[in-house]
Amino acid sequence: MSLDEIVQVTIDRETQSVSRAGFGTILIVGPNASFAGRLQYYTDLSSLALDLTGGVNDPEYKMAEVVFGQSPRPERVAIGRIDGGDANLIESLNAIVLEQPDFYMVCITSNQEADQDLLAAWVLSNERIAAIRSDDLAIINETDANDSLTKCVIAFDADLITGNLIDMDVNSVSMPQVAFNTDHDTTMDDLVTALDGMTGVDAELYGDADNRKVRISSPGVNILIENALVTGGVSQANITIKYASIGAELKDESNDRAGVFYHSESASSVYPDAGFLGTIATYTPGSYTGAYKQLSNVSVIDLTPTQSKNAHDKNVNTYQEIGGVNVTRYGTVAEGEYYDIMVGIDWTKARIQESIYSLLVNQPKVPYTEEGIASVESAIATVLDIGIANGLFSPHAFDPTSKERIGGYFIEVPALSSIPTQDKADRFLQNVKFTAWLAGAIHKVKVEGTVTL
Repeated sequence: MSLDEIVQVTIDRETQSVSRAGFGTILIVGPNASFAGRLQYYTDLSSLALDLTGGVNDPEYKMAEVVFGQSPRPERVAIGRIDGGDANLIESLNAIVLEQPDFYMVCITSNQEADQDLLAAWVLSNERIAAIRSDDLAIINETDANDSLTKCVIAFDADLITGNLIDMDVNSVSMPQVAFNTDHDTTMDDLVTALDGMTGVDAELYGDADNRKVRISSPGVNILIENALVTGGVSQANITIKYASIGAELKDESNDRAGVFYHSESASSVYPDAGFLGTIATYTPGSYTGAYKQLSNVSVIDLTPTQSKNAHDKNVNTYQEIGGVNVTRYGTVAEGEYYDIMVGIDWTKARIQESIYSLLVNQPKVPYTEEGIASVESAIATVLDIGIANGLFSPHAFDPTSKERIGGYFIEVPALSSIPTQDKADRFLQNVKFTAWLAGAIHKVKVEGTVTL
């Protein structure tokens, strides 16, 4: 006979569950959402189409379609709205996150470099990650040294003619005015001479059979061209200024939260950024690498070895066919670190915060004793053990030669006797530290062999 027939007991569990940060929700930001708030979550495309002014023709829909087209696919995407009254993208993102912060990965419908700069800056200060797409040919055609913030290219949209005068300021210094001299080519030579004569400035005619482009360099200093004009004459040529590609710029800034994906069709409904985030969002942090991933609904690009090297030297990602398989190369953020490492670090931070907070909330108190300090240590160890199980950290191991530890983790907590009285009075435990060894991933292999008869 069961005791339930005689004594019935019901126990309510009152332990508080701490909300956990998620790492699989992608936010797509654009101007076409028609819903009232700043953000909505979607688990299917049909409901999304109803909430966009252009329906299936809007880039938000097409990017979500790429995200949901991956296999396996994320459970949901978030769509964030840019309002016409927003000063810039950062103001839009701040309004979105204020309304609902439950997203981690971000991409935008715009492929304009000014918006991409703002997105990269925003995720850097808000501890999220972003993917950016670009079709800037400088990424693949310029070396890392030439695609630089210390260089720019000015281009004329027409030949110079009689009566034209050329003015510009280089790093806030006025260039000696250049007047038309017999023909366009000669005047361009004069322009190069005038620029070269400025202190700290180098100039050369650049890669154009019509002699309408000049590369201007300012070694060791980020260059700025202002007030560039062609005046006089019966017609006027316009000057455009092209600075470094978004890939080179974010690398120079050591941005470790935004990565660039080059694609020649980035301006025409091809979204490698959305496809990549849609793929990695499905994995447990630590269990994957962003390299060699196959993306659905994203076409490959055909690059020469030199073009691939130029892109990868700037830590720009590509999607190429290698050995009959379409794969990503290599899943890095602009600084050069890998997406999987950045996500893994964020996961570790969030889970340790949650684990310790849960300990503090669900105990009558965590005493300021050796036992209480040990419980904090145990809360950290629990997370690091999960990190090892997920493949983020390497298992416990020692180097057989040096005998130094090369895996697992160490946690250091202060001895109770060493803690200042003021810290105890403030109920503040500090100087808790850990070291964990990343498992990393193998991306390249070199094999040497010998065969004999």
